Amino acid sequence: MKKAITHLKLDQANPGKLHKLDEHGIGYRSVQAAYSSQQCSQCGFTFPMNRRSQAKFCCLWRGFKANAAENAAQNIAERFGDDELNAISFRAVATVLVTRFMRRLPVARSATAGLELQPQLWLPRGKVMAALAPPSTVHQPGQDPCHSCL
Repeated sequence: MKKAITHLKLDQANPGKLHKLDEHGIGYRSVQAAYSSQQCSQCGFTFPMNRRSQAKFCCLWRGFKANAAENAAQNIAERFGDDELNAISFRAVATVLVTRFMRRLPVARSATAGLELQPQLWLPRGKVMAALAPPSTVHQPGQDPCHSCL
């Protein structure tokens, strides 16, 4: 079967060639390939810098490393049965992928994207965690504010 597909040169499938697949009894389906090389196959994080070279893929969210072609192939295979993604335009794919990622990871919903759980990443060196504690009194509207901070 692989030989028949290679012979038909279906990497750029068009309607003129697809009827030959029908003649050979080979099933086919179009899949939305947009951003498949930039999307992590493990967590779904999609970002252009995930793929810094033609050969290497490294997810900037989880640190997952793989061969870029294998990662993209896994994404394409996942999208095979994804009717929602396959029905939309190329430009709309990025929005759908980001929305799915945000729903999948609850930590990604915050503005700091999980940094509050890892203070060592954003705290300046030598700072004490107690400095981040909220003030003992919170002023409500109509109350006199602390004049020492003016």
